[in-house]
Amino acid sequence: MILGFQAIAEIMHQRQTEDLRTAAFVCALQKMVTSYQELGVWP
Repeated sequence: MILGFQAIAEIMHQRQTEDLRTAAFVCALQKMVTSYQELGVWP
């Protein structure tokens, strides 16, 4: 749980999002993209 918050907080500062919710959404999308790329599904 601590690692998850740290990842979201880092995204919040890097991308200068307005709130943690938006940063969490970006984090989730990044994880999805990484998974798709590893599977070879991403174009």
